[in-house]
Amino acid sequence: MAANHEPEQPNPRRAQGLLVTLLMIPVGVLVFVASKSITREFGALGGLLAGGIAGGLFYFISRGLRRAKQMRAPSAADVLATDDRPPVLYLRPFSNDGVVLSGHYFLFKTYEEHLVKALSDIGPVVAVGSPGENARTPEVGAARMYLRDDAWQERVGHLIRQSSLIVLHGGSSPGVLWELRSVLAQGRPERLIVCLPVDAAQTPKKLRHAEARYVDFVRSSWGIFPRPLPLFAGGCAFLYFLPDWTPQLLRRDMPVPAGYPPQTAALRGLGSSFRSRLATA
Repeated sequence: MAANHEPEQPNPRRAQGLLVTLLMIPVGVLVFVASKSITREFGALGGLLAGGIAGGLFYFISRGLRRAKQMRAPSAADVLATDDRPPVLYLRPFSNDGVVLSGHYFLFKTYEEHLVKALSDIGPVVAVGSPGENARTPEVGAARMYLRDDAWQERVGHLIRQSSLIVLHGGSSPGVLWELRSVLAQGRPERLIVCLPVDAAQTPKKLRHAEARYVDFVRSSWGIFPRPLPLFAGGCAFLYFLPDWTPQLLRRDMPVPAGYPPQTAALRGLGSSFRSRLATA
């Protein structure tokens, strides 16, 4: 979406985030050196003590780095002012924010971070911020904009019309279903990709839980889509549409449509970033 904006102003929050990142690096080095010294000086007991101290400090450092990453995140206004490509709009239930998909408790990446990495070559990925989110430290991923309760539908409707791609995380809330109806009203099925429920741990129990959430989405959205959705996701993480609104589950190593370049690029990027979470064709 090309728009006329005033020149971008320096963002002190991003500078502060960079400073925090730079400070965390020497702190980490000092923690490592100190733990080695304590272990050599006091033996096994000292090693246990050093390990506990190092673990606590490592937690502090990892949280600091995460917060610095949030502080450096550009706003939607920033990215739309500096990138003339039509945006990619990410719509989701706010309960999905912060869901961890990979890594561990200290160092991790959220589902949204993986998603944005797969889509960023298409255009700037933007999303509406959660009402309870701190605008100074937003969730890492899509660039956020914050809208009043009486203005969000008008703004989201405008973004739906202007975006080259809409990525919607399936859900059953009234807001998500309104967004879904608004997307379908535009009549351009190649622009819509639906994210299906996934869990970080791919255990049988978690997979059954994800499948149950997908079935709930199918029931909630019944009658909205021109053609019915598959009754079961079968372990797939994404759904896209052919020009006649026929839904297709994205499967590993399957060919993707080539008629609409943003859709093609998105499906290939998602297939690569989420390969381990796609069922085989």
